[in-house]
Amino acid sequence: MCDSHQKEEDSASASESALFFNYHEFSYSFYEDLGSEDAKPTEHDGDHKLCITHFPNVYAARGSAEFQVTRVVRVPRRFDESRSSLEAPQFSTQLPGSEPAAIVGDDVAGFVRRGRYDIGGHVFGYTSVSPLSDHLSRAEFADVVNRVNGYLLRKQGEVYGWRNLSGVVLDALTGGLWSWIVGPLLSGPVFQESLTLEQYVAQLNSPGGLLYERGVRLVPPRRSGCLSLDFVVPRPE
Repeated sequence: MCDSHQKEEDSASASESALFFNYHEFSYSFYEDLGSEDAKPTEHDGDHKLCITHFPNVYAARGSAEFQVTRVVRVPRRFDESRSSLEAPQFSTQLPGSEPAAIVGDDVAGFVRRGRYDIGGHVFGYTSVSPLSDHLSRAEFADVVNRVNGYLLRKQGEVYGWRNLSGVVLDALTGGLWSWIVGPLLSGPVFQESLTLEQYVAQLNSPGGLLYERGVRLVPPRRSGCLSLDFVVPRPE
């Protein structure tokens, strides 16, 4: 009886646990339907809200040609998979729209355009699937993010590692001059690992690289402060 009761409690606990989702996305109900004769935005019910999964390219100058023709898909960090994800930045390896708590549809897998919203008439769908799915498969995406996570997880980059803590102390004593002047001049492992990640991202974005060939660009994590892993994609029409 005790074993049976314990199993029931474990099952209930698992079913009530929070499911991971892309916390960067949000929904919106007042928009213009694609293909409608009336081009004016109208209010929609809860089953037909747009899911906003791509955002302005903040890495390009506003008003530039690149800003106009590109968007950013943000991949969230995960903190629930292991203790390591609390000590070093780790990003979701699930292609946006495939997370456990993602908003999914019954029609076609992939980014399905449903309506226009926002200044500039950007198109969105009803689900959590982003335009990144038009360019990368789940396996290709997971491979890229796993590599990035691997570089970030190296011991030298741990939050509580002695190199990081000693750097904090030296920055405090020198008013930040350690990181700006002395740090980059050293050839220590922490800077080598950072350089290796930068080189990997540059390889992906260069001719012959996977992302370059797909018309996608990965933003180095340092530029987003490791708050998200940002992919620059062609603006969906």
